[in-house]
Amino acid sequence: MALTKHLFHKGCTKPAMVLGMPLLGFVLLFMVWVLLAMYSMTYATAPLAFLWTVLFLAACAWLRAISKTDGFAFSQKLLRVRLRSRNVNRVFWGAVSYSPLKRQKK
Repeated sequence: MALTKHLFHKGCTKPAMVLGMPLLGFVLLFMVWVLLAMYSMTYATAPLAFLWTVLFLAACAWLRAISKTDGFAFSQKLLRVRLRSRNVNRVFWGAVSYSPLKRQKK
């Protein structure tokens, strides 16, 4: 019985992209930009809204640059932020550690 070669299609594993940016990152960035620009135009001045637009474009360029070689780079950065922000044992151990129980010093 001969072994058959199975092809692995990399396109099936690539995350959804919009203009070279991951869809999740683009949507989060776009929603924050819309809220900040809208409130800036309503309650502040137009130059502040323009500043948010420039920062939005810079953030889009950064998002596109980190996703150029690896489509999951943004997902990894987002996962790191999520895991480190809710780490309750950081103070107890003095480092990043994960356990199911909240530790308290005696």
